This record gives sequence, C-alpha cells and structure tokens, in this order.
Amino acid sequence: MGSEREISEALRRRIRAAAHAASVNRFEVEFDWPECHKPRCPHEHGEPERALGLMQQAVIESIENELRFETVTRPDRSCDDDSPEDTAMYTLASLLNTYNVHHAGTFVKAARLLLDAYPALVPALASIGGN
Repeated sequence: MGSEREISEALRRRIRAAAHAASVNRFEVEFDWPECHKPRCPHEHGEPERALGLMQQAVIESIENELRFETVTRPDRSCDDDSPEDTAMYTLASLLNTYNVHHAGTFVKAARLLLDAYPALVPALASIGGN
C-alpha cells in the first residue's frame, strides 16, 4: 500500500508541474477578455467564458502531454549534435527552471522534485557527498 501512495504522490507532482507549465497565447485571449465594466458601454468586450475556456484547454493539454510524454518532468532539450555534457546541462537547466524554489516552496522540496524526475542523480550525488 505504501508504493501506491508514492506513485500517487509522484503523479500528483507531475500533474501540478504540468498545470503550472501551461501557457496561452495572449493574442488569443486578449479579444475575449473584457476591457471595462461600465453600464451600457457601446463597445464589444468579448466573452470572458471563452477566454477562461482557452486557459482551461491549455492546462488540460499540458497535463495530457505530461502524462503521455513527460514533457515537463523529463524535458528533451538536446539536439543530435550536442555532447553528453551539453545535453545534461540543458536538461538540468530546464529542470531547475521548472522546479525552482518559488514553485516548490523550499530548496529541499525543489531538490526532491529534481531527484524524482531523475533518480539516476541519487547515486551520483551520493558518491560526491561521501568523499
């Protein structure tokens, strides 16, 4: 039963990360966002429901992409001609951007999210800490 909870917690973190990574095109939302609240205003102000629908759809798509391809927690930032060091650097930079302290709350929580995303870091960091 403990492993079910761990899987559930990891999945919840992935879903939250995907929701935070969602973005919408400002140009698309701009025309549906109301500009003023004056009574009997003669101008067209769009439909806030449509603007919120665009935002909801962006969150849904981001979560679906995370669950299918792990686009947020395991980003692929490398090119074919990158060295292994460059690939590691770009991947780590992307993870640091995703799991920064402002989103995670503390340095420890951010570090745990990084280790959850890349468990292979555990033995590498353990060997550094042991010396």
